[in-house]
Amino acid sequence: MATVTTESLASLQSDLAETLRAADLKVADELFAAVDVMDTSASLRRSLTDLRGSPQSVPAVVRRLFGDKAASTTVAVLEAVASRRWSRARDLSDAVETLAVTTVAAVAERGGLHGLEELEAQLLGFRRTVSESHELQRALADGQAPDEAKQKLAARLSPQASSEARLLIDRTVTAPVVCARQRCWHASRSRWLRGSIVGLPRSPWRRASTAPTSRSFRQV
Repeated sequence: MATVTTESLASLQSDLAETLRAADLKVADELFAAVDVMDTSASLRRSLTDLRGSPQSVPAVVRRLFGDKAASTTVAVLEAVASRRWSRARDLSDAVETLAVTTVAAVAERGGLHGLEELEAQLLGFRRTVSESHELQRALADGQAPDEAKQKLAARLSPQASSEARLLIDRTVTAPVVCARQRCWHASRSRWLRGSIVGLPRSPWRRASTAPTSRSFRQV
């Protein structure tokens, strides 16, 4: 990740720490939905990362697209992301997805460190179950299968999952993926799965103090 993107994401995680700490799973779900919208439109990503005009113009685009479809907290997070500079247009949607995962982790962490560790254990357990079965991998990577069917299968495989784990697992099995072949579970079920399923992000406010799917607006 280029320096400008790394710096922008770090500043966002710091500036939005209190906002994400107070957010709920609805905000995380809406952020994931916003990622889907951005990922399906290169022109939208470019418009949200073009800061050559007025500094107020890009957040205005966010409000126009999502303002009447999402919670005020979600819109505020999207405005903050759009106001930063990114090395590539796609880095913007990557950042939104990272903040969505951070929000889920923050909700889990309200129960203490045990809550976060339990979330991580549930995600790892699900990944292990799927990794051990080529049949499950094919079923969950089947581009012709409806999302609802994949979610039902995932629920049967993880019946004890918490609400936080359920949201991330559902995201894993339904997030749009670009693959050359259907058998792509290990390769790229979603960006956060590769980077965050192991060692979920401890909340930024904890690091600072210790020195270390609804699709409500999928189409806009």
